[in-house]
Amino acid sequence: MDSGLAIRHRRCLHRAAVVELIRLLDADHDNLERTVWDLLETRELKAGLDLLQLAFSAHAEAEAIILRSVLVTRPPPQLATTLERVLADHVEQERAIVCLLAHPVGTAAWRAGVLELQVMMQFHATHERDYALPALRDLAPPATVRGIASTYATERLRALGVTRSPLSDQLPAEPATLRARTA
Repeated sequence: MDSGLAIRHRRCLHRAAVVELIRLLDADHDNLERTVWDLLETRELKAGLDLLQLAFSAHAEAEAIILRSVLVTRPPPQLATTLERVLADHVEQERAIVCLLAHPVGTAAWRAGVLELQVMMQFHATHERDYALPALRDLAPPATVRGIASTYATERLRALGVTRSPLSDQLPAEPATLRARTA
């Protein structure tokens, strides 16, 4: 292969890796947003909240792994700042979920928390798709991006299979009503 063709081939593979990552993240973001909306309509709130915690934890953990793998390569400042913003968004979303769990289910404050979380997730997904992933495509070293989609998918599956939600540490080990009865 001549060098011009080889360079074009590598660029094509680089872009394909980011396109695949976009596809995976879009699907994850859509599922998370649907899970949040479903909280307003379901009677199975405990199961819905558990699903949200598990899905969010798996998504955030897998994404943090791939973004940190890029950040350790000391990318250009524009890319580093954008990726750090994505990681900060996840921290804010996690805080919103913890706050949501602190409110009695179905109250006005709880519903407002659900809506706030929904807006945060939509903003995050849009920012990531419009800024972070294009920056990753254009500014990250090709060797760093190669295999990034498969790493994300693998880490997400691993997290779904073996990870206990970090948010579960915020919940009481046993329901308050049970503690009151046994005291």
